Amino acid sequence: MPVYLQGDSAKIVINETQSAALGWKDPELAVGRQLRIQGSPLVYTVCGVISDFHFGSMRGRISPITYFNVNLATNFRYFSMRLRPGNIDKTITALQKKWTALMPGTPFEYNFMDEALQRVYKTELQLKKASYTATVLAVIIVLLGVIGLVSLSLQKRTREIGIRKIVGASVSAIIGLFMKEFLVIILAAGLIACPAAWFIMHGWLNGYAYRVQLTALPFVLAVSLLGIVTALLITGQTIKVANANPVKSLRTE
Repeated sequence: MPVYLQGDSAKIVINETQSAALGWKDPELAVGRQLRIQGSPLVYTVCGVISDFHFGSMRGRISPITYFNVNLATNFRYFSMRLRPGNIDKTITALQKKWTALMPGTPFEYNFMDEALQRVYKTELQLKKASYTATVLAVIIVLLGVIGLVSLSLQKRTREIGIRKIVGASVSAIIGLFMKEFLVIILAAGLIACPAAWFIMHGWLNGYAYRVQLTALPFVLAVSLLGIVTALLITGQTIKVANANPVKSLRTE
């Protein structure tokens, strides 16, 4: 068992935010300095400065923290352990037996860090599930709409396609004709939707003290993927109509 000296009780450790709040921008300048804390008769000495780390939601900034010696007060304390993936129940049982052997009569209580993080970010996790569902439904609706528009356009222009075939137009030229029309519509829709999506996402991220910076990459990828899928749908439907007998196409009213 480690030996704790009574003199160590007056030594404290602070984080970088606490060091800056006390006027020491360079953490090394805080080491060895003495502090008085309201309500305590002791004069504390800073023996170390640790890097900032999150212990709460990303919505709030990292707070100044001071760590006292465990011998200074008999507070409730925790042991933090990292468990190997696998048989968690067996590991918990082994820890409980060891706990009972070392501290008989003391209740063995435990929590998992991943569950604690899920509680902290409960709203974000629910929003994630809802956004996935909404995205899938939106993609399905968009694809059905594109299929319907392409089919309607091809049906109305069947005679035009037949005439173009008779005068020597190739299948690729006919595909390019429809592709140009629909891809221009997609580009116009992207120019309207992307700024609106950026504004909504930017407003949501502003609720966090620490956040990622939005770039144009996800918006460009979304519009590009939609354009590729639309191009494939147009190509598939147009090839079928363009390869039909032009005489039958001319008879279509």
